[in-house]
Amino acid sequence: MAVSTVGLVVTATIGVFVALSVPDAGDVQKKARLTRTQVAIEDLTLAVKKYQKEFNRYPGGEGELEVSGALLQILLGRNANNLNPRLIRFIEPPAANRLNGTGLVGAEKAESLLDVWGHPYRLSMDTNGDGKLADPERPGTTLQQSVIAWSSGEDGNFATWADNVKSW
Repeated sequence: MAVSTVGLVVTATIGVFVALSVPDAGDVQKKARLTRTQVAIEDLTLAVKKYQKEFNRYPGGEGELEVSGALLQILLGRNANNLNPRLIRFIEPPAANRLNGTGLVGAEKAESLLDVWGHPYRLSMDTNGDGKLADPERPGTTLQQSVIAWSSGEDGNFATWADNVKSW
């Protein structure tokens, strides 16, 4: 009887160590969502920089812009507002994921590029050429960047920065 009790104690101890060493599945999924969003943001800023290099101008206006409509059409290689006359595709976003609403959605109307939580990205470009952009996280300050992009994060609120994912 003593041998089986020791065996049970050893098995239980091993079980506890295994349980402590296995990461929480929720943490792994959260990290994967953050990584996918960060990669999409990097792709987006790179696409805008490529457009600027090709045409010596930015594909959108001043201030914070949602990545949708004409801006997204231009980056997708469509000639929206005659701003991509060579029809160069600067970005290859994933197709919409019907399970969670991410990716490129709304092909039949004004398209949007959505993060992994189903929210649109925002973008700001240095259209005046001074090498500075207003920092959306810290109003009244500037960033030494030519293009920035960000996601509102899981809560969908651009004003709460704790969960926002950003390029700077």
